[in-house]
Amino acid sequence: MGKLLSLKDYLLITAAFAGDFLEVTRSGWGVMPSAMKNIYGYVPPKWKYSSYLSSVSRRLSTGDINKVVDNNGSVHLELTPGGKEKFKRRFPLFMQNKKWDGYFMVAVFDIPEKERTNRDNLRRKLKSLGFGMLQKSVWISPYHFEDDMNEFLDNMDLKDKVFMLTAKKLLLGDIKKFAGKVWKLEKINKEYARVFDTFYKRKPSIDKEGSKLKLSSKQAKQVYDLYLSALLKDPLLPKEFLPGDWLRDRALSLVNQI
Repeated sequence: MGKLLSLKDYLLITAAFAGDFLEVTRSGWGVMPSAMKNIYGYVPPKWKYSSYLSSVSRRLSTGDINKVVDNNGSVHLELTPGGKEKFKRRFPLFMQNKKWDGYFMVAVFDIPEKERTNRDNLRRKLKSLGFGMLQKSVWISPYHFEDDMNEFLDNMDLKDKVFMLTAKKLLLGDIKKFAGKVWKLEKINKEYARVFDTFYKRKPSIDKEGSKLKLSSKQAKQVYDLYLSALLKDPLLPKEFLPGDWLRDRALSLVNQI
């Protein structure tokens, strides 16, 4: 996805997972850590606690989220119907079906240098949807974002400069090697590897039942932050595109043991 995560985004993701909205995502993609249910009030290192509280207050006032208290007195955030729509628009890749239908969506564009701002905005949009750059003006995705892209191109007045194509078969050679190059999967995999490196540097202990790996709250959230950072750069490609040593599932399993 390659998104720069804002505090608003962080709250939307937290609320989406803590509620029922991402049940399909949890069982289908299986990419979001269960810890997201229990992190209300936790502020990632790059933000201040006062900023977190202000953002929660704004999202509550705009009706994007609700604050819910369960029977145990624990607090978590949930998306409202309006918040769900914002989440879908901000993170459409999370809503994709995991099974690949064999088709590619291809974006081809010719935007002159004098319209660099539009060109850069288009590339950011494609990257946010998980497209990979085949060439500077040719981007590709195994998923379909026709409605999303149609709206974007209309709003940007770019329909005469950007062509969205659907291709059934491309002469790609080895699909895993192709995907590794286009989506820079090795670099992303190294970020997932950092989850393991950081986790085991903390020397976790085993609880009495031998089932949970114990870190301090601060250490656990550092590991969690590393996982989420890697996930937000992950294009969430179908399994047939991924290398045999892809670490996302193992990293998620580790995070869920904390």
